[in-house]
Amino acid sequence: NPTPADEAKKKEQALDECLVCSDQKRDTLFLPCAHVAVCSGCSDRVKKCLICKEYVDERKKVTKFNSILKQCFARSSPDTTWGYFQLILSCIE
Repeated sequence: NPTPADEAKKKEQALDECLVCSDQKRDTLFLPCAHVAVCSGCSDRVKKCLICKEYVDERKKVTKFNSILKQCFARSSPDTTWGYFQLILSCIE
């Protein structure tokens, strides 16, 4: 049986992994929706956001996203859209 620590690690990995290849970490921000769903290697192949299905007009590489996201969720969920927006702004290269 998985321990609570195993479950937490699995959740953390799910937040990190690219939704296309599952090999790399998510590091590309889609605009205008502001979702971070894929790695930079897969981002050019994605025409519509995999989370909300909105067409992707622009892609931005983000840094620090995964570590900041983990810290945010460790404390509690980000305060809806505003918390997520502030998180994204702090990560754009």
